Amino acid sequence: MLSFSPQNKLPPLSHRPSTPCTGPHDNINALRQMKTWKTNRKGALPGGKLKPLYRNSAPARLRGIDGDEDTPNLSATMSKHGVLSSENDVLCLLKGQFHNIPHPPSSDVKIYLSSTFVDFQEERKLLIEKAIPVLNEFCHTLGLRFHVFDLRFGMSTEDLDICLSEITLCQQESIGPSFIALVGDRCGTFPIPLEISCEDFKILCDFSSGMDEDLLKRLYLKDENCDPPKHVLMSKPGADSGGDETGKTNYQRWTDDLLLTKQVLLLAANQAGKRLSQELKQQCCLPVTEHEMTSALSVSPERHVLCYGRNITDIRNTLDDSLARQYVDTTVNEHGYEIDSERQSLLNTLKTTKISSSLPQSNIRQYTVPWSGGLLPEKSQQAHYWQSFFDNLISDVQRLITDSLDKHHMHNALWTPILKEVVQHNGMVVNAVRCFTGRSNVLEDVLQRLTSQKKKDNPALIMYGGEAVGKTYVMAKIAQLSSKWLGKDTVTIVRFLGSTKDGSKLSSLLCSIMDQLSVIFSMSYLSTEKTSTLKTIQLLKTFQEALGEISDKHLSSSKRLLILLDSLEHLPLTDSLAALKFITDLPANVSMIMSVQLDDADMKAFCMIAADAFSLIKVESLVKEEARNMFNNLLSTTSRRISNEQSDVIETKLSQCCDVLYVHLLADMASQWKSGDVIQSHLVADSAVNIVQSLFTRWETQHSLVLVKFTLSYLSMADGLTETEIIDLLSINDEVMADVYREAEPPLGGIVSLPHLLWARLKRDLKNYLVQRMDQRGAVTYTWRHHIFAEVVSQRYGVMTDNGLNDSSNDVMSRASFSVRLHEDLARLYMCTNGYRKSVYLPAIDKMVYNANRLVTPQPVSISNPRKLSKLPHHLLVMLPSGGAELMNKLVLCNFEWIRIKTAALGIDDVLHDYQSALCQLEYLVTEELVSQSSMNEVSLTYRTLQAAQNKLRNKPEVLADVIVSHLSYYKNEYQKIQTLCKDAQSYMDSVHQNMLMPVYPFSSEPGPVLSVMDEAVTFINPKLDAEHILTVVKTTDGCVFQCRNTLNNDCHFEITARVNILRKYTTHDLQSLAVISSNSKYLAVKKSEQTIELWANPNSVFECVWSLECKTESAAMTFSKDNNKLLVFNPSKQMIIEYLIDNSQKENIYERKEISGIVTNLCVTSAFILASLSRESKGSVVAVWDLSNKSFICEISVTEDEITSEQLIVLTESKPLTACASKHTVYVCSYGSKADDCKLVHEISSDSYSKGIVAMTASSDEKHLFISTPSDVDVYTIDTGSYMRTVAYSSMIPNNHQPPLITQTLLHTSNLFLFVGYHSGEIAVFFLPSGELVKVLSHGHHKVTNMSLVHGDRQLISSSEDGFIKTWDMQQITHDTLKRYRTMLNSEGNREIPTCEIILKPRPAPKQNVKYPSQVNVDRVIAKSMESNIFYTIHGEDPIRVWDTTTGELLGEIQHKCLGGPGTVHTLSNDAILLITHSQFPSKKDKIKIWSVLVKEDRSMKLEVQEIGPVKVHSSCLSHDENRLATVFKDIEEGSDSSVAGLSLSIWDIENFQLLEEQYLEFDEKIDSAYFEVSMMGFAGTKNECLVNAMMTPLNGDTSSMETQL
Repeated sequence: MLSFSPQNKLPPLSHRPSTPCTGPHDNINALRQMKTWKTNRKGALPGGKLKPLYRNSAPARLRGIDGDEDTPNLSATMSKHGVLSSENDVLCLLKGQFHNIPHPPSSDVKIYLSSTFVDFQEERKLLIEKAIPVLNEFCHTLGLRFHVFDLRFGMSTEDLDICLSEITLCQQESIGPSFIALVGDRCGTFPIPLEISCEDFKILCDFSSGMDEDLLKRLYLKDENCDPPKHVLMSKPGADSGGDETGKTNYQRWTDDLLLTKQVLLLAANQAGKRLSQELKQQCCLPVTEHEMTSALSVSPERHVLCYGRNITDIRNTLDDSLARQYVDTTVNEHGYEIDSERQSLLNTLKTTKISSSLPQSNIRQYTVPWSGGLLPEKSQQAHYWQSFFDNLISDVQRLITDSLDKHHMHNALWTPILKEVVQHNGMVVNAVRCFTGRSNVLEDVLQRLTSQKKKDNPALIMYGGEAVGKTYVMAKIAQLSSKWLGKDTVTIVRFLGSTKDGSKLSSLLCSIMDQLSVIFSMSYLSTEKTSTLKTIQLLKTFQEALGEISDKHLSSSKRLLILLDSLEHLPLTDSLAALKFITDLPANVSMIMSVQLDDADMKAFCMIAADAFSLIKVESLVKEEARNMFNNLLSTTSRRISNEQSDVIETKLSQCCDVLYVHLLADMASQWKSGDVIQSHLVADSAVNIVQSLFTRWETQHSLVLVKFTLSYLSMADGLTETEIIDLLSINDEVMADVYREAEPPLGGIVSLPHLLWARLKRDLKNYLVQRMDQRGAVTYTWRHHIFAEVVSQRYGVMTDNGLNDSSNDVMSRASFSVRLHEDLARLYMCTNGYRKSVYLPAIDKMVYNANRLVTPQPVSISNPRKLSKLPHHLLVMLPSGGAELMNKLVLCNFEWIRIKTAALGIDDVLHDYQSALCQLEYLVTEELVSQSSMNEVSLTYRTLQAAQNKLRNKPEVLADVIVSHLSYYKNEYQKIQTLCKDAQSYMDSVHQNMLMPVYPFSSEPGPVLSVMDEAVTFINPKLDAEHILTVVKTTDGCVFQCRNTLNNDCHFEITARVNILRKYTTHDLQSLAVISSNSKYLAVKKSEQTIELWANPNSVFECVWSLECKTESAAMTFSKDNNKLLVFNPSKQMIIEYLIDNSQKENIYERKEISGIVTNLCVTSAFILASLSRESKGSVVAVWDLSNKSFICEISVTEDEITSEQLIVLTESKPLTACASKHTVYVCSYGSKADDCKLVHEISSDSYSKGIVAMTASSDEKHLFISTPSDVDVYTIDTGSYMRTVAYSSMIPNNHQPPLITQTLLHTSNLFLFVGYHSGEIAVFFLPSGELVKVLSHGHHKVTNMSLVHGDRQLISSSEDGFIKTWDMQQITHDTLKRYRTMLNSEGNREIPTCEIILKPRPAPKQNVKYPSQVNVDRVIAKSMESNIFYTIHGEDPIRVWDTTTGELLGEIQHKCLGGPGTVHTLSNDAILLITHSQFPSKKDKIKIWSVLVKEDRSMKLEVQEIGPVKVHSSCLSHDENRLATVFKDIEEGSDSSVAGLSLSIWDIENFQLLEEQYLEFDEKIDSAYFEVSMMGFAGTKNECLVNAMMTPLNGDTSSMETQL
């Protein structure tokens, strides 16, 4: 059995859709009418006899109607020659270009499948069942939609024009391939011409016999209404016309005549030769497949056409087999069957001439297949053919799509959303003015008012009139004439309200117009990105101000701005009044014309309100002469005319009605009349509604009642459907399928779907009454051109529209039942994530097809499928009263994946719109007991959670999972769907490694509204209480709340509420200074209120309040003693430090110094001293020192006359007592001791960057380095000397011309190797200090980071932010990978990505030092840069090793290392960076290890010496801590094998004497594949002479293990 698995898949591209959600809000009346119908729905529909599948009517040649709601077909209005190639073309369109309108790019891959029918059934089945799903998935990953159109089933010879039009449509809209031809050994059927010119018809008759001539004249009737006159094929009679028997007889006779006529035409055409026109001769003498191929090859065939030829080798020897004769053209003679040589000649010409000469060989595949009694995938002899055909088709289609993507993206880049909208409106202008006639009085009036120079004559102009009087025509004509009237530089903006997405919303309309103005006049603040969040009133004010600015800066008498707004009645009344209020006074050179549907009575009321503010023009109905001229113009565009008798009927009807819509429909009807038709006046409809009714009757007769009924109903209900959606909807409808397959079985076993030909035939007749709209994703949707069609559908078929919600007729329940059924079908369509299968009974042929594949296009929930995201909730809403609430909650409202993807694709506002629409109906359904209160609570709680985080999710939708988990977990035990929602959100965070600790105060004690503390500052207090707990603090409306939280499960162990000064905005330090924790985590001191400090003890893992004391807490500083027995508090009112015993709160000692006055900003306690930083007004700042042993004040150290800006006082070292504090520009390092002479200022570290403030100061645990954090970067200094070492910055991640983010927190890893930097933007950067590499950026959120801490043995990082979240991050893998990368010698030929590190150098803070340093250096690795040295090394490719000075940024010298093994050379560096050890990474032979001694002299010149040891084979190496010994490791490769590691060889070398000390060999029990064996880390253990080697083995099953060896 063949698997047919795709061989070539390409990586996906991402695309962002944008489609609005439009859900009902006002369906309560309908719900009341339907509530009793909840469980008893019959849904029976009137049926009708299905016409045979292969029947069809003569083609209709109509053009579009253009009433007041007219919108053009895209293909009709977009010029084929209008190509968008530059930004200048874009600007012309935006300014109002109404010619050469280009076609917007689609996102569809549309392929027309051409072949003969019977002999390619199995290939079709393979394509449908196997290939199309693969290509569907492939296109979906690229953001494209994939469609295949196969019109062969049910096709008749007169359907050629439909086939050719579909090929043209695919060529225009498809990205990549548009035509696939399957060419076998059959020529196929020949078409029959539908029309023959009079000249050609006479020639054909001359070359026909008498009987044949009579046959031609009987089937081809002369039609004088054609211009010029032609002979037209007689319309096909219905099988049920004139009674059952008579109808069948007439139909059969017509069918027989048609077959005979085809032979007559072929014979006569061949005899006539060149006397016959070439066009007709080709129609008669070429098969359908060749016509299709000719059409496909006419447009860039190398990019669009694929051809697959099949040659059955031995079929000519089996012509007696009836099955074999289906695969080749045959004739019958006296000897039996033989190959039809004439048809084979035509086929060979097609293959060898047209296909081979027009297509590149890469687009042609040839297969030779043995007959073997038939062609089936199950036959082993043919397996290679089937697999090759499948693989080649998949790869070829993918190749052409991929090749076209670059051009598509380039073309699509110019097509911004505003351009697509403008092109659609400009296209409507072109379409509307084609048949414009009359209206000269209105146009002259408009021209006079527009060209008036008087200020008082420049109000907004309003044109009004009744329905269908032609206001849209006039507006379109004004737009076309604007440049002629007002000057060629005039900017014309036109909007036909209600015709496009969001066209009926004032806010969307204003944003759209301002977006267009922003591009035309380069006013970026008017772009949609800047205006979309404004409210309607703000938009109107901005719009008014923008017009004034444009008038002042850009316009003149020769350059005007004209804004045309058609059909103002589509706006809500409140929006219309608000708009009119703001546009009563327009600036100079700005004109605005609006049209509105108002009758005389409404206009009188309007004039009473605003008669003086606007200039009014009434548009009357057409007069009879104008209507007649319009009728004639419309008719002439179809190359049709009517007889005198028919013209009299038209005159009569135009005397009765002259509305524009009626004239259009009347012209459409007359275009169908033939010269021999006798038209009776009383049978011609006298209103637009009646003409539409007659159209529906004609379509039902030609195409079948059931098919027409459901197609038109879906179009009316869905507010826009794509072509594929229409076909899929009809395919999943069992009633339609039973009707379609009334007289014929489905052609492919197990597949029951709508034949594409049926839709193509119906679309041809519907085409001119539908409007095509293209959404922002490039999907073309169909909807009615005028609302009158939807109204007739509602009346005729019982579809409940918005106008029918309050219908009180007796038939309302059946109408509601049918309408809900339509919504169910639409919802079912969008729920088909993996296609659709359902058994169906076909009663006409008495057959049940089990689990029938309906060939429905999959509808996945993804960003690239915005139609499902916007449409499915709308249709599920209607199903709520009939048990749809559970489905709505499960699929949409409580589905995390749905919420996440829709938020990312369409925005949180559209998501909330779904909830608002649902809650509006659920409230009513709960009161009627149709929906449970629990279901509504689930929706309500989710809605309130998302609404509270709306602003946050607008900016960063990726935090959705955080929001859901943290704010809904409280309710997960009570509500099942919320539990599932939280579980899915947590799973998503785990899958993207987005670990999170829940917010410290996310819930209220009772179910209710989500608290506002979600958006308040939150932090935690360091140090951590123990290995698993942290103390958190969050600002609330009453003050703040302290909680002890478990970092593993978020359990809260205790809670303290502190009511401190809530009038001021707390900073991070404010929150952190409210409490201190003892170093043993047993005691907690909290500023309970403005006057109270409480001590809490933790004897049994539960904190309890022990005592409290009165103290002014606002400026009080607190700390615990070193032994944790006392609490030291600075009392600001008494200006003293008081020591309280922990046990009884008794004052033990008082530390005071009367001369000292000021505010203690911080307290530090060492084992022997108390240190305090004091800030005194106008007296500078000091550090005060007390001796703990004798309780005495030692001295004060005056550090600056400025105020100390940093509220940090840190102890740098205790072994050599040093402390540090900071002022505006300087960090002061002070020594202290038991004597006053020991207390002095040691270093002043200054920098201009410190004027921005000192964020934090941190000392390394080894007491060697001081890290000073400013808002922009972190400087590193030595503590002993105060020497500058380097700067760590985020600049490598910042785009050009962007300010770096502000630093808010820093944290140093206990290993002193990693620095964590938190930023105001919500990001946390992880730096590896030895190299300066930015190894990871963690996205906490989009509020500033307030604190960070390491827990669980430094394996996890906890961070907090002002967004209300505390998150925990797994740092073990990050630190492990980084250390592995820098301690292990990298293989340059491996697959591991080597980071590119930007060298960020900063000059010493000394004010007068000239520094030269590179802004950017391209390196592969920074080699073991040491913090103890002022030099480091870089390597790049095969370049020499470069030696750099970190203090000046200068290049000191280079080490030539080409002899060392090229770019794979490995390097080990001593701590002081003086010894550089190199060896080859490719130990194919024994090489020597080189030890380079690098000395930098005082003049910064470099001296280089080298020694060698060996020879030795080595893969990795490391130095001992005393740097006297070198360890090397070699992976021993088994002899005769390139892939098996037999063991490890470890050698210890004496560097001083360059001798081998010891050697050890570890032999493996089993050989290990070197592809997954690697020495990951090696090093000496402590001060011992032990070398540890870690080797990582990663077996194919993904498990890892390690082994160690010691010497």
